[in-house]
Amino acid sequence: EKARPRSFKLSYYNEYKSYLSPPLWTLISMASSPGKGTPQVNPPPDTNPHKTEYKLEKTRACRQYGCPPPDFCGDEPSEDSQVFINKIPDDIKEDELIPLFEKYGTIYGLKLMMNRETDRCRGFAFLWYIKPEDAVAAVAGLNNYEVRPGRNLLVKMSEVNKKLYFGNIHRDRDKGEIEEKIKELFENVTEVYIQQNIKEHALNKGFAFVEFKDNRSACEAKRQCLGDRKFLFGRPIKNVDWAIVKEEYNEEDLSKVRALHVTPLDETVTEESLKEVFGKFGEVEKVKRVREFAFIHFVKREDALATMKEQDKISINGVPVTIVMANPRGGVKKSRKKRHYPGGFKGAPSAISRPHTKAAGTHSQVLHA
Repeated sequence: EKARPRSFKLSYYNEYKSYLSPPLWTLISMASSPGKGTPQVNPPPDTNPHKTEYKLEKTRACRQYGCPPPDFCGDEPSEDSQVFINKIPDDIKEDELIPLFEKYGTIYGLKLMMNRETDRCRGFAFLWYIKPEDAVAAVAGLNNYEVRPGRNLLVKMSEVNKKLYFGNIHRDRDKGEIEEKIKELFENVTEVYIQQNIKEHALNKGFAFVEFKDNRSACEAKRQCLGDRKFLFGRPIKNVDWAIVKEEYNEEDLSKVRALHVTPLDETVTEESLKEVFGKFGEVEKVKRVREFAFIHFVKREDALATMKEQDKISINGVPVTIVMANPRGGVKKSRKKRHYPGGFKGAPSAISRPHTKAAGTHSQVLHA
């Protein structure tokens, strides 16, 4: 006699679902219904007891609430009004989140990210207030809020990225040509960063960092580049992704910085030669050479600031250099930028996406004096 397949209740495992991988959850779902080839997952009922005039749009990927709210006539909320909500239990929907967050101000909209297969929450959402101060109050009041026994929400201000990494750039084109062409292809470009090749000064490194006016413009540019649809001098722009966002420091620590970060430098450049070049702009305390860049420490901060303004006139061995203020060493960081999941919604500012992890670090590396 054949052994009967073992069966069990899927509900027993529901509370552990967030700790299981998707393939394992699929196997458990299939095992709970012997003889059937598809997982038996029962999504929570699609009820919305929080009745308001806000519209609710549902797709397989998300549930969008508001955006904009009814009878809204003002400007769209700024990027400072966006809140990131993480560690949401998978059975929660907007009818539980909205009453919590509307206590702190008028909500512009909510985007709750959903699992396409199970129709349950993926554990995070983005929420916009009309006023930035309401977003700050919500973070202070709801971060670490226990929404279920033993389940606390992580609520923080969303970190917005405006810079993209562009790969497959012509190496024999100079910054002026590349910047002019990129500004023709995309709207609201504010700055284009190109790094020169150390060994061959006439060439660049084959990639660029493009900074936009706002996150929405960057999102639109990234969307336009999907499928290699944008060309730069006959060559498709490839590997378009978010640049790593720099760390931020408080204003008090930044005001004490007296060092400059100078790049690129070839192997023939010495600390003595750098001290001679920058000594023309003020008294240099010391020079520290590190690989392809160096830190120039001035005695007075005013001399460092004045040198930055003259960087167009400075070249090392005939190669133009990029000069920026170094970050404070050992200072108290205002915040450390971490990666977020894709977000945003149609007609309102988009949430930050996953940052680039390849060559992006070359430009966005942390600069410590």
